[in-house]
Amino acid sequence: MKVTIKKIAEEAGVSVTTVSNVINQRAHRVSKEKVALIRSIIEKYNYTPNQNARSLVQAPSKLIGLIYYAKHHKRDVVNPFVSEVLSGVEYQAKEKGYFVLFHSVQTADDLVKIQNNWKFAGFILVGVPSELFKTIDTLLEIPVVYIDTFLDAPELRQALSDPRKMFVNTEDSKLEAEATDYLITQGHEAIGFISRGFDENQPSVNEQRYLGYKEAMLAQGFELCKLEFSSDAGFISLLEQLRQLTAVVVTEDLLAIELNKFCQTQGLELSIIGMDDIVFAALIEPALTTIRIDHVQKGVLALDNLLANISKEFVGQYTNVGGKLIVRDSVKKIEGA
Repeated sequence: MKVTIKKIAEEAGVSVTTVSNVINQRAHRVSKEKVALIRSIIEKYNYTPNQNARSLVQAPSKLIGLIYYAKHHKRDVVNPFVSEVLSGVEYQAKEKGYFVLFHSVQTADDLVKIQNNWKFAGFILVGVPSELFKTIDTLLEIPVVYIDTFLDAPELRQALSDPRKMFVNTEDSKLEAEATDYLITQGHEAIGFISRGFDENQPSVNEQRYLGYKEAMLAQGFELCKLEFSSDAGFISLLEQLRQLTAVVVTEDLLAIELNKFCQTQGLELSIIGMDDIVFAALIEPALTTIRIDHVQKGVLALDNLLANISKEFVGQYTNVGGKLIVRDSVKKIEGA
């Protein structure tokens, strides 16, 4: 039977910490009798401490926790956005001599379990909802970079008062306004906005993108049309509203690709513009016009900023990443525009 420090402590009637102190010659507060007893038990079992394990505990951690918030268990690394961020973090971590543990969470309790089972140098958290941010943030006592986590102004100021907290976001509102403006330059006025469900009163990626669409449409005096996609109901539930439109901005390419396929099955002519420029965007027919966001670079940037923070180097706590309009075939110009 393998003898552990816990078994020695139980036999001696002391704590594991006391046994550890005796082994490491830090037993000045332990009675001579207890020291003698513990050493006799160690000799009886010929116990030798695992020096490798001890050095690992004492050495600085080289492990980075890449934690992705997923509302549902299905939304994980197969999501192109997540896989691109992960590849950026992992590539840069290897370059810097660090390792990455990737995990998705649905609750703050999930994060507690992860934090209690490994020793991390720092965390990169992706897509934390604003309503969950405060709960999660109070659990972390090591440097952390939040990717695509949006907060209201007072909460953001409070978060940035802690130098261990950093943010890497995208200029989502600005980029969605540019996408909408492009449709307008092509003669479209009946333009819809399609996303998965979100709360307009809670800061988030979709909320920011909706604000950009809204700003561009209202600037032209055009009527807003916000459509919410449900995986259960599908696009068929939105068909009648889609028939009233000539174009739509879609908050993510994957959803835009699904919409493209639906339009083809329904014989519906609709100009579509997406966001992200995932690898599949150029492969569908018609090829998707979209806003390119370099999510791999976001992962690289997040890792670099985190390691700078761990090393006590000053870098900006809040970074916004831009994007670029990629014109392909999925947006048609209205004749006479």
